[in-house]
Amino acid sequence: MAKEETSKKETKKKEKVEPIVVPAIEVPSKTTHTVSENESLGEIATKYRLSLNRLLMLNELSSSDVEVGTQLLVE
Repeated sequence: MAKEETSKKETKKKEKVEPIVVPAIEVPSKTTHTVSENESLGEIATKYRLSLNRLLMLNELSSSDVEVGTQLLVE
């Protein structure tokens, strides 16, 4: 019986453990835009190929009224 236990231990030692490969996930970069005078959120959204709703959501805004100099997240 001791021989069986020894051979089991030897078998376990010989098993090769392969690393798990996890594919990289692309994380969107954080780009900001500073609101200029006479610039609308619609224009900014179009410039960055976003819908107005997406721009509002990204910046946690409930209306499209923003002040000049406000920095907006535009992905």
